[in-house]
Amino acid sequence: MNRREHDLPISKTFTFRGRATVNQMAWKSKVASLGCILCRHLELGETPANLHHVRDGQGLSQRSVDWLVVPLCKEHHQGKTGVHGGKFYQHWKMDELDLLALTIQEMACKSH
Repeated sequence: MNRREHDLPISKTFTFRGRATVNQMAWKSKVASLGCILCRHLELGETPANLHHVRDGQGLSQRSVDWLVVPLCKEHHQGKTGVHGGKFYQHWKMDELDLLALTIQEMACKSH
């Protein structure tokens, strides 16, 4: 994967008929390997994570982009104070875009 994305064939960089591409799958795997980004931010240590697709600004019937994913543990993803729990912002004073920013920052640090 030393080649830059613009050098890769179209089939490896863009979604084809709703299926994740090789690059998207690799990105999602790397993001998931961070562990829960909120636990990390709160200095609770590394916890296993599932990926949450950021849906900010999208309608309910629109499919989320595979590049905009955030690693979250089960509690922070689907728990009472999780992003799907309805009280995430009130509890944590963060939204999906804040979590995405933390994820991008961690990925940038990890790549150096």
